[in-house]
Amino acid sequence: MITRCKKSIFHGAKGIFLLFLILAASATLVVASRVSNLMKPKIGPNDKNFPQNNRPIEPSGPNPCSYLPGPGHCKSPSDASSSIQHVPSHKTFRIKKKLAKKMRQNRPIPNWIRMRTDNTIRYNAKRRHWRRTKLGF
Repeated sequence: MITRCKKSIFHGAKGIFLLFLILAASATLVVASRVSNLMKPKIGPNDKNFPQNNRPIEPSGPNPCSYLPGPGHCKSPSDASSSIQHVPSHKTFRIKKKLAKKMRQNRPIPNWIRMRTDNTIRYNAKRRHWRRTKLGF
């Protein structure tokens, strides 16, 4: 009888514990399934202020070079180009010659060479990839 009483108390406590877990889980599911205030769309007007009129925005001030006719304080394009100093090129002529030679060498074998050599020369073995092999000038 004592063992039967212990078993019934154990089963009763187990049932109450499971019922408590089910209620706690369903309560958190209900809270999680509700839409929070951050997720609700606002039905009223937007917070952003956009101008309602579609008229163009006026410029802040006239550009004297484009608005004033006659001799102004602006330079014409020919005067502006003559005031720019000559900027020398970065590459020397010797480097340009080397680059041109490397460009000529870096090409596939033509098909007529394959035919003439009975396909013994199939590809350019010295072909260089632009990213893997640098020239080092």
